[in-house]
Amino acid sequence: MGLGGGISLATSKLGDGFESAAGIVGARGFGTGVNNVVSGVGEGFGHTLTGLGSGAGKVFRGTGQGVGQVFGGVGGGVVQLGKGIGKGLQGDSSAFRAGMKEGVSTMGRGVGDGVGAVVGGAADGVTTLGKGVVSGFKSIGKGFGSAITGKPKKKDRNDD
Repeated sequence: MGLGGGISLATSKLGDGFESAAGIVGARGFGTGVNNVVSGVGEGFGHTLTGLGSGAGKVFRGTGQGVGQVFGGVGGGVVQLGKGIGKGLQGDSSAFRAGMKEGVSTMGRGVGDGVGAVVGGAADGVTTLGKGVVSGFKSIGKGFGSAITGKPKKKDRNDD
């Protein structure tokens, strides 16, 4: 359970405690409403935080992978260029041209793959963040909706 799950669980327990205490003094309906709002807001905040963390992680992983691919492609291209130059110095002009072509091609593939990985990681991260925010707002809305209707919140399997 991460930080987001911990926040959600803690606010749920806080809301349950308030509902229980309100029931002791004869205000169970009011306590249920407060519990729903507190639990919904906590769960929403937890979902948003989880989405943010997961999204940022995907952005960083994609960027790291992309940078690695760029360096790998450029390094491989330099090796191919060196081989071509060596063959050219030995008088083999066709090997020189082939080495130059392969070196530039390898560099281009490395840069292209690297940029693709960075963009893919960023897009995946933003999508995950968006899902977390939407899920968070949905949970907050459910909490307020349950408070207005007066229906108790549904217990999930983590509530003991």
